[in-house]
Amino acid sequence: MKVEIYDALMRRQASRRDILRGTASAAALLGAAGAVGGLPGRAFAADDVRAQILQIPGVGKGSPTDADWQKVGELCLGPTKANVAEGEFEGVELTFMGLNNQNLHNFLFRGFLKAWEAYTGAKINWIDLAQADYNARLQQSIATGTVDFDILEMGAPFEGDTAGRGLFG
Repeated sequence: MKVEIYDALMRRQASRRDILRGTASAAALLGAAGAVGGLPGRAFAADDVRAQILQIPGVGKGSPTDADWQKVGELCLGPTKANVAEGEFEGVELTFMGLNNQNLHNFLFRGFLKAWEAYTGAKINWIDLAQADYNARLQQSIATGTVDFDILEMGAPFEGDTAGRGLFG
């Protein structure tokens, strides 16, 4: 998103959530169109991302490092680069709420998303929660209308709580 467009949306009182909801809807429509043959797909015969990811340490190949997670993030940037100009989200900040159990979850996401942040110019702020604190924090945010996150790591048990309050686009 160009800064001018972002500024125009902010003048119209569009929230970050409204913007994300609109972008998610557009992405879903593009995905649906591609699934039913509405958009031509691209073939990557020599650039098989899955094969490249499987060469990175992981299950049965040792423990991946932060550099390995960052490499996975870089390998997955193709769709972003196809649809977003470099630096297009400069100045945009998003907040990601998720778990930090056993130095996993958000710590993995940080590595995966480092390349995305560098390419798009957007900044991700992190709300790291322990498993024991997660549900209470989520439920309190929903009940009091003080949702301060744009992206949420969650599982199916919370879909009713979030979708029932219109938190999905």
